[in-house]
Amino acid sequence: MKPTPYQSTVLSVPEKWNLLLAGGRGGGKSTAALLLVLRHVEKYGAAARPLIIRETHKAVQELEEQLDGLLTTAYGRGVRHNRAEHTFRLPNGAIVECGQLDGPNAYKKFQGRSFTLLAIDEFGLVRDRRWVDHLKSNLRAAEGIPLREVRTANPGGPLHALIHQNFIARSLAWHPYELAGETWVNC
Repeated sequence: MKPTPYQSTVLSVPEKWNLLLAGGRGGGKSTAALLLVLRHVEKYGAAARPLIIRETHKAVQELEEQLDGLLTTAYGRGVRHNRAEHTFRLPNGAIVECGQLDGPNAYKKFQGRSFTLLAIDEFGLVRDRRWVDHLKSNLRAAEGIPLREVRTANPGGPLHALIHQNFIARSLAWHPYELAGETWVNC
């Protein structure tokens, strides 16, 4: 798969910075996030534990199918996809997990676990962002592995105003800025 120019630019942002991939539908944001996951698992191998979140189960399934195709293209038949657990075990030892996050009960299945990359797809549709904020405490890794959060968002949705105020209005696209002690880039 050849990344689009937009996706290539997203991939060029240093790993130490968090990303907000925002804009209209069909721009390749979700695919860019999955390409970031692919690069992460390839680079960090058995130490890589990405978590990809969407709010609804149906939406997670759709993204999981897209990820399955991407990982199978990259790793061939060595990918073990457990659909019941929503996990992918890769030949290099990396484990990618997909999950639903719609409230406190869903959060419990992630509580106390460690992930090296957090991708929140369709962040603007999340009804209660505090569960996403709680997930940030699960970002833990061995030294040398940058911890990163990637969020995608379309216009509209329950968090539209918050995304505009806290992210979009803070900086021009592709320029790093500080938010709550972290560096972010709007893509």
